[in-house]
Amino acid sequence: MSLAMATDSAERFNVPVVLLLTVGLLETHLGTDDGEHGNWGSPIDRRHRHTAGTSDSAARDLAHSFQICGNWLAAVRRYRTGL
Repeated sequence: MSLAMATDSAERFNVPVVLLLTVGLLETHLGTDDGEHGNWGSPIDRRHRHTAGTSDSAARDLAHSFQICGNWLAAVRRYRTGL
């Protein structure tokens, strides 16, 4: 996990960098799929659900969840559960 990469992605998608880093850490070390091996918790796209994404993938999905939910707590919940 690169701080520079996370900072760039956070700025690009307007996600708080601390939130992105926290989610990335939790997904990397506490993720539910043993085959993910250190990705950022988001796939590269919808058609490749088990292809590890980058910090951009995670920031994109967090930003989308924020647009739907309206706050960061709910956005993280949606990001983690899909609900």
